[in-house]
Amino acid sequence: MNGIKLKKSLFLVGPSGSGKTAVGGALSRRLRLPFIDTDAIIEHRENKPIYQIFDQDGEARFRALEKAIIIELFKKSHIGIVATGGGLPTIDGLMGGLLSNGTTVYLKATIDELWTRLSVIPEELEKRPLLHKKGRVGLEGMMRSRESIYMMAEHIVNTDGLNVDQTVERIHQILKRN
Repeated sequence: MNGIKLKKSLFLVGPSGSGKTAVGGALSRRLRLPFIDTDAIIEHRENKPIYQIFDQDGEARFRALEKAIIIELFKKSHIGIVATGGGLPTIDGLMGGLLSNGTTVYLKATIDELWTRLSVIPEELEKRPLLHKKGRVGLEGMMRSRESIYMMAEHIVNTDGLNVDQTVERIHQILKRN
């Protein structure tokens, strides 16, 4: 396991486009640990994509589903890599829960970098309900409201200009030091 044994889960936080799912999957393979993507669990359980949940059931319903899943993971004392939805840490008390139930890593990127990643593939942007309609202006507003919460993470990895493997290596080095 590359000399690293986690005692608690590692929670990846950050906005849409920060790479939580891609980095989480690659990191879990490298560390030979289970990988959980909270958005994927919600889509599986609800049998529809996130944007349909937002459109048909509303954001409040989606946030309730996110909260239920992460609390379920806390109760199971899950050990692995967890990619959280971009808004999950902003739900009342959940960033504190992430901090007390595992190691948190904020995958930080500038608005320019995030927008480039999200807008390269139009289908990716369409899957993100809070950004699809408002575009870059929506991303800027989202970051203004969430950045201070993301910054509470134990570790911050600036991902600008990094590919998935480079980001995984940075996280791996952090884990080796701790």
